[in-house]
Amino acid sequence: MREIREIKIVEMDQYCEIAFHSYPSFKDFSDKGKKGFIHEMLFIRKHDPDIKFYGMFEGKKLIAQMRLLIFEMNFLNATIRVGGLGSLAVHLLYKKQGIAREMIDFCEKYFLDQKIPLVALLPFSPPFYYNKGYGYGTKMNRYIVQTSVLPRYAGENTCDFATKKDLSKLKKAHSEMMAQTHGMAEKMSYEWENNFSDPENLFIKSIDQQGETDGYAIFKFKSTHPDNYTKIQILVRELIYTNREVLSKLIGFFANQGDQAQTIEIKTYEEDFHYLFSNPLSCSENATDYGYFETNTQYIGNMYKILDLPLMLKHVEHRKYNNQNICFTLTLIESSRNQTYNIVIKDGDIGIEQTKKTFGLRIALTLSDFSSVFVGATTFRRLYDAGRLECSDMNKLMSLDAAFVVERGPVCWSDY
Repeated sequence: MREIREIKIVEMDQYCEIAFHSYPSFKDFSDKGKKGFIHEMLFIRKHDPDIKFYGMFEGKKLIAQMRLLIFEMNFLNATIRVGGLGSLAVHLLYKKQGIAREMIDFCEKYFLDQKIPLVALLPFSPPFYYNKGYGYGTKMNRYIVQTSVLPRYAGENTCDFATKKDLSKLKKAHSEMMAQTHGMAEKMSYEWENNFSDPENLFIKSIDQQGETDGYAIFKFKSTHPDNYTKIQILVRELIYTNREVLSKLIGFFANQGDQAQTIEIKTYEEDFHYLFSNPLSCSENATDYGYFETNTQYIGNMYKILDLPLMLKHVEHRKYNNQNICFTLTLIESSRNQTYNIVIKDGDIGIEQTKKTFGLRIALTLSDFSSVFVGATTFRRLYDAGRLECSDMNKLMSLDAAFVVERGPVCWSDY
């Protein structure tokens, strides 16, 4: 008999075994490494009560596991609760039995029971989750450039190193960036703990005229050549800033390290980040046809799923759909069933009309793709051009996009 229930503390050793064999690239398999991992999980249980450990049991044997968490996330300038699915893994001897799908179904019911209609996850296999209704979020850009191309900061240097004693100041800066960044979530306690527990991590903070911390960066140095210890790269793990002045100061700090580190790696969601550099070309020196040179590489990460559209519309009642006026019939295509809604947007207020008739504008797309549109990661028109959307009236599709478009797609720096 199989059941899904919360994992007890005395069962964490079984949780550890599945986690280590499911994600072996990131694990230390020594006894010390396993004890350290269990200690980390126990820290999460104690300090992050919104994170729950669930597993599927066959009798007393744990055969699958996952972490379910609740984010406080900025959704278009208002904080909402969002569900999160993390560390889903199945025992090596129980693969290909549909267990992962059962765990996901449990996860979605878990959040719907708490009136949370939006779930986010970091996928181990993006196509698997896409087929389960999860849409792709904003792509992340990874830049590796010469340190010498970073702009120097012309003002007074007000950066300083930070330690764990500065945690409250760092949290405040993070919260201020979250408040102005769509998709960003408050950090969990374990995320801060993991950053401070890594002995290679360095924290640099920016200090404003009032002595407050208004931004910070977490970074480390790494060797880039096995036979030359002087070849060094700066790896920026996190870059938090509330305005361009703060960004300039932090980037200026890294520019000053050019005598020690020849290159720097920075990850960002900003599409135009390459304008920051005097020379945006990647250290890879790759080029392609028509004389184009590589500046950065892009990555798919966070995925989102709307579990219940009527509940989702209530969940984000503050959203005003750019004050548009449009009516349309929406059909969401899922593997098991299709759902159709007649949606009316009037002066930015949205509602579902309870009628069997259809409107003149009718669109049909997968729940996965609609979830991406709704959170602002893409647009209806882009999906139409990609052949992912059917539309009855192309003349009205641009008006529909005007209602749902956001200035910038969701940004998420949470590691869960």
